[in-house]
Amino acid sequence: MDEKNPTLASDIQISDLLFEYLRIILYSPHKQALTLETLPDEFQKLGMGMHFLHKCVAEMRTFANDLSKGKLNTQQPNVENGLAAPLMSIHGALTHLTWLAQQVANGDYDQSIDFMGEFGQYFNTMITQLKERHLSLIEERQLVIAKEKALEQTQEMLMDIIMKVPQGVIVLNPETGERFFINRTASRFIKTNPEAVKEMQAALMKHALNVSQHNVKWELTIQFKKHDEEASKRMYFSVYSYYVPWQGIYAISHIITDKTMEKEAELVMHELSFKDELTGVYNRRYGMEKIQKWITNQREFCIAFIDIDYLKLMNDTYGHKEGDIYILHVVDILLQIPEEKVVCRMGGDEFMLLKDGISVEELETMLDKLRDTLVSYRDKDRPESRRSFSYGVSVVEKGFSRTISDVLHEADYKMYQYKLKHKASRA
Repeated sequence: MDEKNPTLASDIQISDLLFEYLRIILYSPHKQALTLETLPDEFQKLGMGMHFLHKCVAEMRTFANDLSKGKLNTQQPNVENGLAAPLMSIHGALTHLTWLAQQVANGDYDQSIDFMGEFGQYFNTMITQLKERHLSLIEERQLVIAKEKALEQTQEMLMDIIMKVPQGVIVLNPETGERFFINRTASRFIKTNPEAVKEMQAALMKHALNVSQHNVKWELTIQFKKHDEEASKRMYFSVYSYYVPWQGIYAISHIITDKTMEKEAELVMHELSFKDELTGVYNRRYGMEKIQKWITNQREFCIAFIDIDYLKLMNDTYGHKEGDIYILHVVDILLQIPEEKVVCRMGGDEFMLLKDGISVEELETMLDKLRDTLVSYRDKDRPESRRSFSYGVSVVEKGFSRTISDVLHEADYKMYQYKLKHKASRA
């Protein structure tokens, strides 16, 4: 403090205090306001003015942030807040634009904007183009109707061609399921597979709900059991469905191609592409796709990383053939986990286990018991060999917000810590 002029020193302190409060107003308006009691009487009016400025700036910033996020239903600033007037004007314009967009979305193409400069011009041009496109679609629809009428005139000629095609053709009443027409291929299938007809008919009728005036291509799978066979049979078909005029009403025509042999071969190849050749469990690719699918479906599940202990020692001592037997032994143990689970070989001695409907603690308890079973195993031909595995478990909860890499890294890190802990305990 200036001892020669204490009043001047006090004024400097107040000036610093008010300047710092001004910085808060401009850069951190959500901080606590200045306490007026700390100011002398001659600064009270200035302090109250700065309080009002603080409130205006905070309101304006909150309002601006909400507008930047598209929140038009936000609380507006007080009418006395002159600083926010331009933002309130922008808010009014955005609200009006939203209303205009709703009108256009409902098919009203007569809307236009007579303000906002170039934006208004581009908006009006877009509406004009949409209206023209709408009219064009109406014209196209009229052409489709004309073509449908033309098809009625050629139906008799097409019947003969349809009867001879190798695909099955079935024309059904979409409401009652009455068969208006079946060709020779479809007739043969019905006679040779009577047990499958009921399921196929039900599937065709159910899918009729998804067929509009446009053609639809879809896949059909039916499962049935022949009276002289114990095992169920599954057949796959590619179906092309579309509306056709039929004797004054509309029916659904289904063109059905038997894809059973192709599909069975495809399923075998697909299954092999997701399986580990040695163990028969799923591979890394399948496991990663399964994780992504479960997360997309909002499933809550556990991920366990499992690393086989002593595998290198087994390979070096007894050869890779014995090492493979060891790997298969571990797989057999992991598959003992009850109910639904996914076991994947990530590579070498590393495996991943996915299981839902279980807590981390419950899964750890299961893995500990399985590990104890493996540790207690003794090979009479190789009594000195040791078997064990280390594991780490993480969880993916509903509303998952982390990355998959984070969860996998967590499980891998826990597995590494588990391995270090038990390695130390064996030392």
